[in-house]
Amino acid sequence: MDCPITCVPGMENFLRRADLPGSCRTNNLGDRTLQFLVTETINTTRASALILNTFEDLEGPILCQIRSHCPRLYTIGPLHALLKTQISDSSPSVSSNSLWEENKSCIRWLDSKPLRSVVYVSFGSLATMTRDEVLEFWHGLVNSGKPFLWVIRPDLLARKEGEDQILTELVEGTRERAYIVEWAPQEEVLAHPAVGGFLTHSGWNSTLESIYAGVPMICWPYFADQQINSRFVSEVWKLGLDMKDTCDRLKVELMVKEVMERKRDEMIKSAENMAKLARMSVGEGGSSSCNLDKLIQDIRSMFDDRVTGMVEALASRAKIVHNDIDPAEIGKNKQPHLSICTDVKLALEAIDRLIEDKQPKLKFDFSARWKELHEQKLIFPLSFKTFVEAISPQHAINQVLDELTDGNAIISTGIEQNQMWAAQWYKYKRQRQ
Repeated sequence: MDCPITCVPGMENFLRRADLPGSCRTNNLGDRTLQFLVTETINTTRASALILNTFEDLEGPILCQIRSHCPRLYTIGPLHALLKTQISDSSPSVSSNSLWEENKSCIRWLDSKPLRSVVYVSFGSLATMTRDEVLEFWHGLVNSGKPFLWVIRPDLLARKEGEDQILTELVEGTRERAYIVEWAPQEEVLAHPAVGGFLTHSGWNSTLESIYAGVPMICWPYFADQQINSRFVSEVWKLGLDMKDTCDRLKVELMVKEVMERKRDEMIKSAENMAKLARMSVGEGGSSSCNLDKLIQDIRSMFDDRVTGMVEALASRAKIVHNDIDPAEIGKNKQPHLSICTDVKLALEAIDRLIEDKQPKLKFDFSARWKELHEQKLIFPLSFKTFVEAISPQHAINQVLDELTDGNAIISTGIEQNQMWAAQWYKYKRQRQ
């Protein structure tokens, strides 16, 4: 499992077979799960853009590789921190996104502990453990001599008959040095000055929350991306230790002491440096903050009737006259050659008078333009797909509405891009219908 994998761009120097997700640890290339992952990964290159919960300073080299396949990339992480920066002090407080009810009594317990003295232990919301695994971790933590806060969900144990008793035994056996809860307010716990290490399953949310808080990690990945996340933590970012594929009390004790004692200063320095970069990314002018603004702007532009996917190509051979009653809208997305700020009715009436006054001198020949439009219609005819078990929006407008009203429907709609596209399918029989 320690055999290196050198064929993944950007990961040639540290990736091993052991770091691959369990679904990829197979000799059967026809494995259904593996094939599903391969297909979906290839399909991501068809996306017009990718939105990723990460930040540039954390994964720069890997993001460069992804951009070679999907250039439009929005890195807007850590999302939990970015959300807080976007909400003003006067806004309602952000509700927790926890899947379980948080037990905040652990914060009072942490308040009584010295600086960076506590190991926080949580294996996320999905991981399950056997009784033996729980006991190995318990013995390792106790033997380390460090106080610890352990999240043990009601469904953490893959229970068999008689194993319910273990939780009671753990609580009774660790009263003096440990605190056990079913679920904790993780962001608040990691930000607490008493927490000096995080024994984690290496889920991506937990990893980012720990990075943002500047807390070194001991990684015990469970499945999926957690395997490779733990490798990045230990070998690339130098923010912790990786103990994947092993569950031994001596190993747990050793790693806790490494993080909390022997390598404490080194890891704290690395963690604080990365935390600083994470905070800068979500701050004003930071990469994630700017990318979020750009993402919002780009999404809005998709529904703006004044732009296309390529603004520079819009009416590139034309002289543009932009009439708008709102001066803020003029030149917002495409700079016009002539700006008119007035009621469009008044503007059109004035233009009509100008044309009438100059009519004898003007000669309009649109034959070339009509020819081009006719050719475009032949190449790109207006059409839509029909479905046996469903009615498409185009079919509803083009056929159903026409049949129900015998072609006499009175159409009233807005002028945004969606409505303008939909208007192509209306069957008009008379003016001002």
